[in-house]
Amino acid sequence: MIEAIHTTIEGRARFKVEGLLGSDSFKRFLEQRLNLEKDILSASASTRTGNILVSYNSNNNHHTIAFLLEDILIEAQQGAAGSDVSDPQTTRAASVPERSKARQLPVETLKRFLTPPEEGKEQVKKPWHTLEAEAVTAIMRTDPANGLFVAAASERLKEHGPNLLPKPEARSGAEIFFEQVNSLPVYLLGAAAGISALTGGLLDAVVIGGVVLANAVIGYFTESGAEKTMESLKELVHPTAEVIRDGREIHMAVEEVVVGDLLVLKPGTYVAADSRILNAHRLSVDESMLTGESMPVHKDAGRLKHENTPLADRSNMVYMGTLVTGGQGLAVVVATSRFTEVGMLQAMLSETDTPKTPIELQLTRMGNQLVIACGAICGVVFGIGFLRGYGLVQMLKLAISLAASAVPEGLPAAATINFAMGIRDLRRHGVLVRRLQAVE
Repeated sequence: MIEAIHTTIEGRARFKVEGLLGSDSFKRFLEQRLNLEKDILSASASTRTGNILVSYNSNNNHHTIAFLLEDILIEAQQGAAGSDVSDPQTTRAASVPERSKARQLPVETLKRFLTPPEEGKEQVKKPWHTLEAEAVTAIMRTDPANGLFVAAASERLKEHGPNLLPKPEARSGAEIFFEQVNSLPVYLLGAAAGISALTGGLLDAVVIGGVVLANAVIGYFTESGAEKTMESLKELVHPTAEVIRDGREIHMAVEEVVVGDLLVLKPGTYVAADSRILNAHRLSVDESMLTGESMPVHKDAGRLKHENTPLADRSNMVYMGTLVTGGQGLAVVVATSRFTEVGMLQAMLSETDTPKTPIELQLTRMGNQLVIACGAICGVVFGIGFLRGYGLVQMLKLAISLAASAVPEGLPAAATINFAMGIRDLRRHGVLVRRLQAVE
């Protein structure tokens, strides 16, 4: 196992290497093997600390060097292609072993695929569809036949976290209630009720306040009920995945799938994560939830040449949330959770505001126009009466009465009741609506 310890200085990195501590023969092997690489300027290993300090050219970064060290570690475990690793003379005479498919890639390309995404920064697209299947499995350190070792999968689960999409923040009860009264006509009616109560018109205040409150309560219970129902439905769905680990096919919860896992694809399979297809036989996938394509899409393992191939045309990729409709295949996971295509789409949508429906826009526009016109007329009437010598309280009551009569108190309530009835009818047909206005 290779662990990067110090990587802040560009062109230099220190790594902890498994098996180096106390092993002089492995130290010599590492140093001499690294010196055969044209990208390595110098390498100094320590058997006392189990660390190695590597200086490298500017084309690389510590991720590509760690990948190289992992390759060398695999060579050492395999006996350096049949030679004696402990014999420095043999190592010195040997040429650089044939590179894996991954290390045959240009350094800049390899660096792009090896560098992990950073929190808070725009995610760099990784065109896995442009790589050969052998290169993908090499980058993922996955055996294309036996999959990951259980221990390696556990380490990756700790490193990357569970394969779950971030849950959108649910609206609180206070937020739902506030949305029912957040409009200019309601504010005007509330002000009229308050001033009526202060000036002795308790009956008017109770009637106006009762209408506003009834409208808010109906909307609140309708929307909060829909929210609770949708949350409960999420708990009922627990998709599973079939993966190959240690050469055995096992079933597990989707959240336990990690990068590098081999997904077994069969009819009815829920695709647990974005994956590059390794082999396929008459494989077809329903990608409608991601691309809008109504018909299943044929899939194969062939490499695609163009990086900017549209998502719907990437025939060698399967994506999280899609469903296998026919055939069978095997794919290696390249992205999980929020780094999948559907995860990035969810993040993008969460940053946008939900557009208002036409009827919502019309009601808002009409309500605002009524409030402005009513306010202007009431202000003129109040000013004229006050200038003509009428009392302040008397004119205030008159202006409030005029405002309350001009604003249709029943309009918001009528709209809310109609929306609620529409939601009730849709629910009978198995359709849930979260927001009242969306029923349009």
